[in-house]
Amino acid sequence: MEKLDYDESEVVYDYPIKRNDFILDNLQSGKPYEFHVKAINKASESEPGSTAGRFKITEYPVADATARINGEAVFTVEYDGNPVPEVKWFRSGLEFSSGGRYRISTT
Repeated sequence: MEKLDYDESEVVYDYPIKRNDFILDNLQSGKPYEFHVKAINKASESEPGSTAGRFKITEYPVADATARINGEAVFTVEYDGNPVPEVKWFRSGLEFSSGGRYRISTT
């Protein structure tokens, strides 16, 4: 897998991946990225595949929220991706889910 930074490219992972997904950490906010992936099997190695184009990762600071007892706290986050990303919410490092006193709505 190569990370392309404008006119430069850098190999960011050079080991076999047997899954159809991969998480790449430590990308910088506000910097454009483009990725190429190639397949390697017993027969040969492919040319790097085409990309979906450049994209930027934009991180916004996390803000505290308060709500009255039995009130509602609303967190709004914009996201985009193809396929549509799976959304998970975390509180203190633990996944947060609907149920009991909490209701999570993702639209």
